[in-house]
Amino acid sequence: FLHKKSLLAGGSSNLKISSRLSMIMKILQTAAPLFAGIYTVSFKGANLTNVILSNADLTSVDLEKAILNHTDLYKTTLNRTILNYIKGRKINLKEAIMQGALLEKADLSYGYLSSGDLAFAILIDANLKGANLEGANLESANLKGANLESANLKGANLKGANLQGAKLFHVNVQGIDLTGHALQGADLRGAKGLNCDTLKRAKGWEFSFRDKRLKCSERMMVKGM
Repeated sequence: FLHKKSLLAGGSSNLKISSRLSMIMKILQTAAPLFAGIYTVSFKGANLTNVILSNADLTSVDLEKAILNHTDLYKTTLNRTILNYIKGRKINLKEAIMQGALLEKADLSYGYLSSGDLAFAILIDANLKGANLEGANLESANLKGANLESANLKGANLKGANLQGAKLFHVNVQGIDLTGHALQGADLRGAKGLNCDTLKRAKGWEFSFRDKRLKCSERMMVKGM
């Protein structure tokens, strides 16, 4: 395991961190064919606030509990990367490739994830409040219990995604096909672009919390504020 202790809070300035991290990743990427499957790079708990890592390849890197507030990861490859419990408020993940990434209980509130590829990503109990996910690929992603309040999901691909218990309060779901989605316990109050025809394509929709206009001939569930 490779640990970069100087990246922890209290270490070098973010500018030096960005330069050193980029250098380390470049060396590892060059040597990857020789050490494939042997090592795991770990920046667990590292403070990478405001660091620029756009276009980097961070496949399978361990970033659990890292601080990534305002970090620039534009077009970065994060396939199978460990991002559980990260603090990533206003993180830039536009067009990032994150297939199979682990993001359980990650804080991505108000982040920029438009056109990102999060297919098969694990986002259980993740905080995506106010996040921009327009055009993102969330196919087969696990969003069970995730907070998507006021998030923009316009044009996102949610085919096969698990939305059971997700908070979709005031979410823009315009253009989203909910066919086959698990919506038991999901909070759909105030959701935009949603009608009965779209809603009834989902599984367990009748057990979701929703506005009166979406009663859709079924008994409404009551949820306290």
